[in-house]
Amino acid sequence: MLTRTLIIIAAFAVVLAVPFVMRPGAEARPADALQLVAISPHNEAIRYEFERGFSDWHQARYGRPVTIDWRALGGTSEIVRYYESEYTAAFRLLWTRTLGRPWTAEVAGGFNNDKLDAKLAALPPGQQPTDPALAARKAFLESDVGIGIDLFFGGGSYDHNRAARKGYLVDAGLLEKHPDWFAPEVIPQSIGGETYYDEKGRWYGACLSTFGLCHNRDSLERLGIEKPPTQWAHLANGAYFKQIGLADPTKSGSITKAFEMIVQQQMHQAVDARKAAAGDAWTPEMEREAVAEGFFGAMRLIQRIAGNARYFTDGASTVVTDVSDGNAAAGMCIDFYGRFQAESVAGPDGESRLAYVSPVGGTSVSADPVAVFRGASHGDIARRFAEFVLSIDGQKLWNYRVGTPGGPMHYSLRRLPVRRDMYTPEHRQYMADAKEEPYELAAQMTYRGDWTGPMFNFLRVFIQTMALEPHRELQAAWRAILENGGPEGNPEAMQLIGRMPLTFDQIRDQDINDPIRRMTLTRKWAMFFKKNYDAARKLAEQGCGVKGPASTGVTVLRSRAVQTGESPLDCGAEDAAFTQATIGATPSNPRRTSAATMECGGNDAAFTQAAIGSHPPNCEDQAARIWTAAATTPLSLKPSSLASPEPRQERRPASMDCGGRDAAFTQAAMTARPVSRQKARPCKQPQDRGTRSSSLAGTARPTGRGSALARNDRGTPR
Repeated sequence: MLTRTLIIIAAFAVVLAVPFVMRPGAEARPADALQLVAISPHNEAIRYEFERGFSDWHQARYGRPVTIDWRALGGTSEIVRYYESEYTAAFRLLWTRTLGRPWTAEVAGGFNNDKLDAKLAALPPGQQPTDPALAARKAFLESDVGIGIDLFFGGGSYDHNRAARKGYLVDAGLLEKHPDWFAPEVIPQSIGGETYYDEKGRWYGACLSTFGLCHNRDSLERLGIEKPPTQWAHLANGAYFKQIGLADPTKSGSITKAFEMIVQQQMHQAVDARKAAAGDAWTPEMEREAVAEGFFGAMRLIQRIAGNARYFTDGASTVVTDVSDGNAAAGMCIDFYGRFQAESVAGPDGESRLAYVSPVGGTSVSADPVAVFRGASHGDIARRFAEFVLSIDGQKLWNYRVGTPGGPMHYSLRRLPVRRDMYTPEHRQYMADAKEEPYELAAQMTYRGDWTGPMFNFLRVFIQTMALEPHRELQAAWRAILENGGPEGNPEAMQLIGRMPLTFDQIRDQDINDPIRRMTLTRKWAMFFKKNYDAARKLAEQGCGVKGPASTGVTVLRSRAVQTGESPLDCGAEDAAFTQATIGATPSNPRRTSAATMECGGNDAAFTQAAIGSHPPNCEDQAARIWTAAATTPLSLKPSSLASPEPRQERRPASMDCGGRDAAFTQAAMTARPVSRQKARPCKQPQDRGTRSSSLAGTARPTGRGSALARNDRGTPR
C-alpha cells in the first residue's frame, strides 16, 4: 500500500515538473544591465523586439545594455485606471505626510485638474494660492511624485494627451534635442485632424494606426457572402447574424477608437449631405444639427452591428484570432492585429484565409505614442528609449521583415512607422507592407476632434449600456426583425430599437468621471434600452404594424427634423399610444404628393406630408384633434428632435401635444375617426398563413410572419 502511494506521489511530481523542465530557457540578463520599468498594451512580439533592439542600441552608445520590466495589465483602459489610482495615492502621501495638509475632496479633485492651469498662470509671481484645489494643482506640477513606472509605451493619442494634461507625463526633451525630426516632411505635428506629437514634448507618436475590418474568406464562402466587407455598414448586414466578433470598448482603447471612426464617418456623411443641399445658406447651426444626426445614425448602425455580434471580448486581439480560426466570420480591429494574424496563418504559398481592409473614408490615421511618466526612477533611460523609438533604427522594427538589415529578429510586427522619410525606396525594399501609404490614406478622412474628442470616454460607457449590457435583448430583437421581414418590413420595431435616452446637447454635458454618477446613469440607460429592445422584439414577433412604405401607400418625409425613432407603438404593450389602422387605402388626392407643411411651434418640428390630400389639425390650440387613418405611420413632433424621450407615464390614446415631448398623431388618408385605447386590439399572428384579399385594392396579399401586411377580411389589423 505504501509503495503504491509513493508511486502515485512520484508520478504526480513528474507531471508538475515537466512544464518547468521543458520550458524554453530565458535569455540571460547581463549582470551590468540597466533597468527600465514600462507599462504597455502592446503585445509580446512588440515588447520583445523593442527590448532587444533598445538594449543593443543603448550598449553601442552608452556602453551598457538595458533590461525592461514590462508591466502588462491589459488594454489601455485598464492601464489608465491603474496609473490614475497610483498617482492619486502617491500625491496623497506627499500632501498629507510631507506637506502635512488635510486631504479633502477639493484637493482630490484639483491636483490633476488641468482646467486650473489658467488660474495658476494668472497668479502674480511668488503668490501662493489660498484655494485648496489650486494649491494642490501647483504642488503636484512642481513635485516629482512617481508611481514606480518610468515609461508609457503604446495606447492611443487620446489617452496620452489626457494624461499629459493632467500632469502625469513630462517632457522627454526630444523636440529640443532633435528638432529636425519634427519637420513636416519627417514627423508632422498633425495630419487629417490627428495629432502626431504633443507640442510640449510630453508624448510622441511612435507608429501609425488605422482601424478597419478583418474577415475569414472560408467563413464568408460558407455563409454564401460573395463580397467581403469593406465598409463599417457592411457588418450590419443580417447575413452576419451571430458571426461578428467585437471587443469591449471599456477594456480596449483601440476598439473605442474604431467605434469613434464609425461616428466620425456618419457625421461627415450627414454634414456633407446637408451642406450640399444648403449651399450658400449653410450655417453653424445647420452643422450642429447634421453632427447630431450623424451621431445618432452611428449609434443605430452600431446597434445593428452589435446585434450581429457573437460576443464582446475583453481583448481586441482576441477578435482577429477568432476570425482567423473561423469562430467568427468578420470583426472590427486595429490594422496591425489584422496584418500580424494574417501573416501568422498564411500557408506555404503566402495565401491567408484572413484578410484586413481599412474602410475608405471610414478611418483616420492616428498615432500610438511613447511617453515618460512624472517621477520616473529611471528617467534618463526612459528618455533614451523614446529617442530610440523615433530614430531610424527604432522605426525599422515596426515594418521591416524578419532577418532584413536592421529589422526584427523573430517577429514581423506589421506596424506602420510614423516617420515620413521611412516611405522611400531605400526602406520599402525591406518592408513587409511596402505598398502602404498611410499619409495618403490620412487625407481621405479629416478627423474632427471637436465633434467626438470630448465624448471619447462617453462613447465607451454609452456603447457598453447600449450594446453590451442589454446584448441578449438586443440580439433577440434583431433576430425577430430579421425573421419577420427585415428592417424594411419592421419600421416601427426599428424605431423602438433606435430610441435614445438623451439628446445630443445632453450628451455633451454628461459627467461620467464621477463613479457614483456613472453607475446611476449606466443603470438608467441600460434599463431604457432593454425595455425598448423587448418591445421591438414583441412587435416584430407579432408581425403587426405597417411593413414599410410600399405596403402603407403613404410616405412621410421630415424636412428639417432629425430622425430619432420616437414612436412608442408596441401593438398592445403598456405604452402604446394608439392602434394603427392598416386597411390598404389609397390617398384621397394622389396628385398632391407634398400637400402640407406643419410648423408645430415653429423651429425644426416641421415635416412634409406626402400623398395624404388633406391638412393636419391646427397646432395653435395646443390640444389637437385626433386623426386616424388608413395606412398611417406615427411620428413624434417636438422642437429640436435630436433624441427620443422616455414615454410619459400617462397620456391620452393618440394626442398631439404640439411642440411637446412625445406627441403622437395619425395621418388621415381618407376618413377620420377617434381611436379608443380601451377598444384597441393588440396585433396577433394570423392563423391563416395563406393569402387574403384586400378589401379596397382587390388584390391578393400575403400574410404570415414574413409578410409585409397582416389583415383580416374587413381590412383592420389582426
